[in-house]
Amino acid sequence: MATEKLIIKNFAGLNHIDIEIKKINILMGPQASGKSMIAKILFYCKGLSEPSP
Repeated sequence: MATEKLIIKNFAGLNHIDIEIKKINILMGPQASGKSMIAKILFYCKGLSEPSP
């Protein structure tokens, strides 16, 4: 199975994020550390990779 990876550099207050995408991903950290932004980016990218009906 191919490994998927998300790399974010200098976007919306996130300096450098490097995440290996798995079936389930848990984001933990203090408030205002970018967890929601990462979740939104993952959701958006997942929508781009799925074929249209």
